[in-house]
This record gives sequence, C-alpha cells and structure tokens, in this order.
Amino acid sequence: MIPGVVAGAAAAAGAGGDYATLLASLGPVTYLRCNDNAANSTVVDVSAAPANGALLSVVNGVATSAKNTDTVSAAGLLAGSSDKAFAIAGSAVVTSPAKTLTSATGWAGTCIVRPDAAPGAGNSNVSVIMQLVGDGAGCPELRLVHVTATTFRLAMYSSGVGQIASTGAVTWPYGSKLVIVLNKLPAGKLELWVNGVKIVESTGEPTLNYYAKPSWWGAARFGAALTAFYQVIGSVDECALFKDGPLTSTEIEDLAAAA
Repeated sequence: MIPGVVAGAAAAAGAGGDYATLLASLGPVTYLRCNDNAANSTVVDVSAAPANGALLSVVNGVATSAKNTDTVSAAGLLAGSSDKAFAIAGSAVVTSPAKTLTSATGWAGTCIVRPDAAPGAGNSNVSVIMQLVGDGAGCPELRLVHVTATTFRLAMYSSGVGQIASTGAVTWPYGSKLVIVLNKLPAGKLELWVNGVKIVESTGEPTLNYYAKPSWWGAARFGAALTAFYQVIGSVDECALFKDGPLTSTEIEDLAAAA
C-alpha cells in the first residue's frame, strides 16, 4: 500500500490536488505542476490557480523554472481539476531538472498524455512522450508511433541505439488520455504501464545510458544544441520522475485510478 493512502482512496480521488498528493507520497520526485503561481510552491496542485499563472517545474516543492501559460498551456487532463496541462507542438519544450538514474536502483517516469493528432511525416511518423536524462545515444525513451489515420502505438527505446520492446499489437485512438508509467526494475526489466495495465516489458535488463541531465517531456533532445524534435501533437500533464526506485504495481494502479 502507498503510505498515507487507504484502500480505495485513490479510486475515489479525481481532482488535481488529490492526484498530486498521491503522486508526491510515492517518493522523492521531480514533479512538473501546471498553472500555479510563484507564491505557491507546494507539491499539491492548486485547482483555483490564476488563469495566467506560471507553469512551474517543481523539485520536492521548490520552484526551479517557469514557463508562460500563454504559449504552452492547454486544458488539464485530470478529471475535476482546473489546472492547465502542457500543450506540446511547434517549438514548445518542457524539461525537468537533471537527475541521476541508475540501473541497479531502478526508477520510474510517469505522465498523463493525450495525443490529439498524428506526428508529421517529417518526423518519420514518430513523437516522443518522454526522454529521460537525455544527453546522447542510449537514454530511456518512450515513443508514439503512428499506425493509421486514427490510431497509434507506443514503443520503448534506448534513444539512438535500438528498440527495447514495443506494443505492436496494442493501439489507441488519437484523442485518448493515457496514464503512462515507464518502470525500470532494480537490475531488471523495463516495463511499460498504460492506464494501470502492464502492456509490455523488455525480455531482460536493457542496456541504457544515464547522463544526469534534464529530462524532456512531449519532445526529445537531439544534437549538440538544446533543440526539441518529435513533439507530441497534444497535451502532457502531471509529469514525474522517481530516481530512487520503481513504483509497485499497486502504486501504478492507484495512480491510474486517481486520474
């Protein structure tokens, strides 16, 4: 069980503050909270945030950067919450501060995403939902792969190196809201969970490179310049990176239920 959360509580939660409280209870986290203001840097979302507040990158409650909601905000993806989400398209970039991940300890990356349209053909029909601690080839990466005019699938990659595992047989329609967890077991497999269900896992421990660099959400960093590529055409919300170990299946299921 998650500390401080009674059985069934997550399923009853729906508003952004409840989800944020649950998310923050799971461990030390790099947490991107949307449409808050500089005076409020707690880990709990504020459902009554000002319409033109700042989008804050928050590390354990300490604001580290801000973005203007006029350029990268959209309707939030949590039921019952008026928080804004990150709208990703064009040149929009959302990053979280550098963290150190290790294969031996394990880790987890999670976000809520709603891809509204197919990635452009110029992007090889691929979008990147999360690129963790990315600064070169081999970092953990989760991709959206266009399948048909109305559907997509997800694939786990080590960026620039090769595919770890993919969900070739599982597709979702554009416009779907997905609660995603990329979960790395200690010295073990890499798992992909969607809406509380484990979709696929690697056949063994994948070879990944960890750079202690910022993570990218809704896009990927490629090349020497901090330039975003392969943006998601849609929204990303409630991004979090757990550096001290993976989430349990119960915790992942509770997050999906609370969203």
